Amino acid sequence: MQIKEHIQNAVTDLSRNKLRTGLSMLGIIIGVVSVVVLLAIGNGTQKNIVNQIQSLGTNLLTISPGGRNQSLRWWGWAAGTTATLDADMIQYIQKNISNIGTIAPSVNGRQSVVYSTFNTSTTVNGVTPEYLTVRNLKVQNGSFITNDDIDNLTKIAVLGNAMAGDIFGSGAFAVDPIGKTIKMGNVVMTVVGVLAANATADDAIFIPLTTAQTRILWSRNYSSISISAIDTTIVDQTKTDLETSLKTYLWLKPTATANFTVQSQSDMITTVSSITWMLTALLAGIAAISLLVWWIGVMNIMLVSVTERIKEIGIRKAIGAHRKDILMQFLTESVTLSLMGGLIGIALSFMIVFVINKLMMAIISLDAVLLAFFSAVSIGIVFWILPANNAAKLKPIEALRYE
Repeated sequence: MQIKEHIQNAVTDLSRNKLRTGLSMLGIIIGVVSVVVLLAIGNGTQKNIVNQIQSLGTNLLTISPGGRNQSLRWWGWAAGTTATLDADMIQYIQKNISNIGTIAPSVNGRQSVVYSTFNTSTTVNGVTPEYLTVRNLKVQNGSFITNDDIDNLTKIAVLGNAMAGDIFGSGAFAVDPIGKTIKMGNVVMTVVGVLAANATADDAIFIPLTTAQTRILWSRNYSSISISAIDTTIVDQTKTDLETSLKTYLWLKPTATANFTVQSQSDMITTVSSITWMLTALLAGIAAISLLVWWIGVMNIMLVSVTERIKEIGIRKAIGAHRKDILMQFLTESVTLSLMGGLIGIALSFMIVFVINKLMMAIISLDAVLLAFFSAVSIGIVFWILPANNAAKLKPIEALRYE
């Protein structure tokens, strides 16, 4: 019998029992979709976070108090366990470290924000004008903090893009925030600007550094110091020079554990990638469970399918069909069913991911598609051929008497 005839017979046999064929194909489709879509969400999440970090630029270095491996002691931090970030440290860095460009200190904390009936708690950052450049941010509407605002402790605020939408609405119902006043704690602040969309700043509010230190957050020291390196090709070397020089400034031995952290963009990406990899692995585990459930379901349906046709196998053997003919018949049916289910599942996965991308980033990888597709084909073949092979071994009289 030619391959063409086998395919024609397979299509005829599959269409003869539409419910059984549909259930088998549905199991394959669900299995393929679950694998492709879940891994696409994991890949998209990782890519999105990395893009957000890279949007800050490749020359950013950040100094923050506390070493990487420090732990909390009883009654909080013991004296001297964290470095003090202040104006003296900035002067020392400017004087002793080369390849240093713009420096932007900042303080941050949580604060209640009220406007009309809107009330929330959000991150408030006290910053200088240089923060806009160092962090690669842009003003969409209005203006940013100026040196006069720093000198005069001005009570003004610049809103992140998403925060502006939350407070003053978006779309046709949006209210122009420029000139409006919001209450931050017990202090009334005038909104002077809104930042362009940027994931690292969207949900925050920015106020003059001196205003934050003396009227809102009450912090003399800085929460972090952002530094832009002049030469992006030696950022790692600049980071090493900073770590070495700051140990000297803080009277630490070269071999001592630093009580501060200097982090570059590559460090952030490495850290985030390890976290998002765990997320992707978790989604892959969920996909694996889906695959297992799918395999069991497809196996049961196909076992029943072959069992129902043992008498048919007996008749075919009685009129001269060989064992290989029986196996070829079922092989063709299983391949046809698996290919159709796999292709439909992949097409449906692309459609679902297209919809998901309207809400969040999802990226379909070739590895996920190949894994899902070949699982569909191989499992379909194995779970159909194995029982068919056992049935084909029966003698014709045994097959005809099978109940």
